[in-house]
Amino acid sequence: MTVDTPIKPTQLIDVSPGQAWNESTKVAETSKHAALTRGGLATTDQDQPKPPGTGRQPRNRSHARLRWMGLVRFLLFVVVPTGLVSHYFYNIATPQYVVETQFAVRGSNAPSLSLLGLSALPGASGQAADSYILQSYIRSQQVARDILNMQDYDVRLAFSRPFIDTLNRIEPDLPFIDLESYWQRRTKVEYNTISGNTTVQVFAFTPQDALDISNAIVRQSEHLVNSLSDESRQQLISTAEEEVQRTEQRLREARLEMQRFQNETQSINAESLVQVEVGIVATLEARLTELLTERRTLPATIPENSPLLLVLDRQIRATEEQIAAQRLRIGSGSNENSDEGNIANVANIFIELSTNQEFASEAYAVALESLEAAKADARQQERYLASYIPPELPDASRHPKPLLYTIIAGLWIFFSWLVITFLWRTIRDHIA
Repeated sequence: MTVDTPIKPTQLIDVSPGQAWNESTKVAETSKHAALTRGGLATTDQDQPKPPGTGRQPRNRSHARLRWMGLVRFLLFVVVPTGLVSHYFYNIATPQYVVETQFAVRGSNAPSLSLLGLSALPGASGQAADSYILQSYIRSQQVARDILNMQDYDVRLAFSRPFIDTLNRIEPDLPFIDLESYWQRRTKVEYNTISGNTTVQVFAFTPQDALDISNAIVRQSEHLVNSLSDESRQQLISTAEEEVQRTEQRLREARLEMQRFQNETQSINAESLVQVEVGIVATLEARLTELLTERRTLPATIPENSPLLLVLDRQIRATEEQIAAQRLRIGSGSNENSDEGNIANVANIFIELSTNQEFASEAYAVALESLEAAKADARQQERYLASYIPPELPDASRHPKPLLYTIIAGLWIFFSWLVITFLWRTIRDHIA
């Protein structure tokens, strides 16, 4: 039999309400357990009393902790970076001044596709090709190098001033090969394929620097367009001039060879030489005819053994030999070219030299005409830079725009945070 021991007054201590509840609960559980044990009954943990505030309280605390951690992450990864970006654009970023100029490449030549009715197509003219070349040239670091070499103006000094913020400032001795990416952020070039206009914007940190750089770019662009035009014209003219020089040298050589042969043969041309030789043969043949006629008529009046007939026979033989020699001088009388000095060979050489000289003269005349046509075509292909909106000194800063840039950066950071959070939770749930 169990006897409850009374609590002495000296055993009372100062306890909290929670502790008192726990102690009273323990005593009640002990008494109830003893009574049920005597009655043969047993209790389970579900039948035991629970302190107030328990049950769903741990789960609520877990959800509250997760919400608190999510808020901390949002503040840390979204609000703080956006605030830093806003602070930079409002308080740190150096104001930028923009100078805009517009120009176009113009020329007197018509598009090569105009005969087909396709002159309105983009890129159908030489001006369009030069405009694309000019656009790439302005966007490259080569324009900054050429400005320094030809205009003695270093654009790097305009972007290395001490008051420029660190993110936008460069070193004054930065190599040009490393300047290209920075230069492309400081310049903006757009080409309109419909109108053929090119728009150039220069971003600098003082109004005067922006104006000076823009003027330097315009001058350098004019030099490039003039160089391309001169090179194209010189290429056309030089090709035609080379052909004229070649044909002129050929004509000179043909004339010298003809003159040398004329000196050797002592004749102006083949016709005069042949006429002289043929005239000699004709004269000899006429003389021979007279002698033969006289020889036939004299025997009727004088004796056969008369000295006059003997002399006449000698004259006939001499004339015949002279005619044969003269004919041999004109030609060999066979298919074999036995004598290269006969009149036929000389006449052939005359004809060949005359033909070469004639061809050389005609080629030279054609080359001269081609040269004149090339010069006319070169004048038509002349191009120039027409600037219709010149650079002007800006009166106010247009960049950066703090509110716009802050909103853009905040949206970008927020959506990036959403994507990263979604991916992280997906991976965590997959692992769990």
